[in-house]
Amino acid sequence: MSNAAAKLKVAPPAEDDPKPKAELRARNVRRQRARRLGMLLAIFVGVPTLLAIVYYGFWASPQYESVAVFAVHSSEPVGKGKLAKRASSKDAQLVREYVQSRSMLDHLIKSHDFLGKYRTPSADRWSRLPADASTEELYAYFLDKVVIKFDTESQTLKLTVRAYSGEDAQQLGLAVVASSETLLASLSESAQQQVYLMMVAAPSRSNGSTYPKRAWGVATVAVVSFMLMGILLLLGAAIREHAKF
Repeated sequence: MSNAAAKLKVAPPAEDDPKPKAELRARNVRRQRARRLGMLLAIFVGVPTLLAIVYYGFWASPQYESVAVFAVHSSEPVGKGKLAKRASSKDAQLVREYVQSRSMLDHLIKSHDFLGKYRTPSADRWSRLPADASTEELYAYFLDKVVIKFDTESQTLKLTVRAYSGEDAQQLGLAVVASSETLLASLSESAQQQVYLMMVAAPSRSNGSTYPKRAWGVATVAVVSFMLMGILLLLGAAIREHAKF
C-alpha cells in the first residue's frame, strides 16, 4: 500500500497565471500615456491659444499701412512690344531690389528716423524694434515693415509700409519713393536717356489701423487650435478605449 502511494505523482502547487498581470501593466502604461497626452494638450495647445487670443485681442498695438503704386518708364524705350516690356521690367526689378536693400535701410535710419519710429514706447514690446537688435535682426525687421512687389502683368510696383501711425507710414513711403526717383535719375545720366518713375497712386495715409486684424487673428488662432485639440482628443480617446481591453 505504501509502495502504491509512493508511486503516485504529487501535483505541484499551481502557479499564478502571469497573463493577467501583464495585461494590468499594459493597461496602466496606456492610462499613463493618456494622462501625458492630456497634459501635452493643455501645455502646447491650450496655453498658446489663450496667449494668442489675449495678444491679438487686447494687447497688440495697432499698425497703419501706407500704400503706393508706381511704374518705371523710359523716355526712349528700347525696341517695341516684348523687348520694350522686358527693358521696363528690368528697370522695375532694379528699383525693387534697391527698395529692399541695406542701402535703403541706412538711408531711412540716417534721414528719416526709422529707428525712432519703430522703437516708440507706445508700441507693444512684442512687435516694436528691440533696442538691442542685431544688424541682421534690424534688416529682417525692415523687410517686414517695408514691402514692395512687382506685378508682371501691369508692370507696376506696389509699395506697402507699415508703422505705428498713419503719418509715420506715409512719411516713410514718400521717402522710399523719393530715394527711388534719385536712383532712376542717376541711371538716366549713365544711360543717356531719361528713366523715370510714374506714380499711379501716391503713398496713402491711413486713418484706421490695418494690423493686426483683431477679430480675424483671434478667429484664425481659435479655429486652428480647435482643430489641433480635436485631433489630440480623438487620439486620447483611442488610447483610453484601447486601455480598457
